[in-house]
Amino acid sequence: KQISDIQDMLSQGAQFLVVAPLNSDGLEPALKAAAAKKVPVLTIDRKVNSTACKDYVAFLGSDFVEQGKRAADAMIKVTGGKGKVAILLGASGNNVTT
Repeated sequence: KQISDIQDMLSQGAQFLVVAPLNSDGLEPALKAAAAKKVPVLTIDRKVNSTACKDYVAFLGSDFVEQGKRAADAMIKVTGGKGKVAILLGASGNNVTT
């Protein structure tokens, strides 16, 4: 659906796209369609498995590894290093939930 939405925006004359990819994989057809029309694409929140400055102009997002470290450090501090922890994942089938 996201690819068809991007293609629809391109056909309506979009001049710049800001995309929050649902998945890191699979956006290539939309990126190629944008490149063919010389429409720059900025990805946010999730990196895509494509080449920055070639397939999209830039990625804007957090350092998720650093966020995880900070969250773990805060959890250790609050629990004194003891306690039960639950890990919640995102949507099933999304390649960025693991």
